[in-house]
Amino acid sequence: MHATSAAMADKRYMESSLSVAGFLLSALLVFSIFNGASSQTSRQVPATGRIEGETKDFIGISVPRAIVKFESDTVTREVVSDESGKFLIDLPVTVYKVTVQRFGIYDPYQRKNVRVRSGKTKKLEIELTFDLKKYPPVI
Repeated sequence: MHATSAAMADKRYMESSLSVAGFLLSALLVFSIFNGASSQTSRQVPATGRIEGETKDFIGISVPRAIVKFESDTVTREVVSDESGKFLIDLPVTVYKVTVQRFGIYDPYQRKNVRVRSGKTKKLEIELTFDLKKYPPVI
């Protein structure tokens, strides 16, 4: 009988070990699924910031309808300044090169390393200069 009770004890031990192992595997699977889902959600919604700016000439007069372009390694976006030269754009957080063009008498404008920070508004005052090669001063 001693051998039989030892075999039964071994069987109960194995069953309880398998039960604990199964529970731990199930808990790990549930944790992995929920942790992966929240990680994917946070990666799908990038943090954004805002650029608020104005395009003016060197005298301080507003330049309307200027095309303001924001370029990074992963994002390119454009906005057009309104009739008073103002613009507003929400962008993913990163560093941008900003170029501004207003067809007519203005030179293209460029500024590098414009950093957009999460939840922040950066102000840009853009001063456009006259294209003196195309439109030399009249003397």
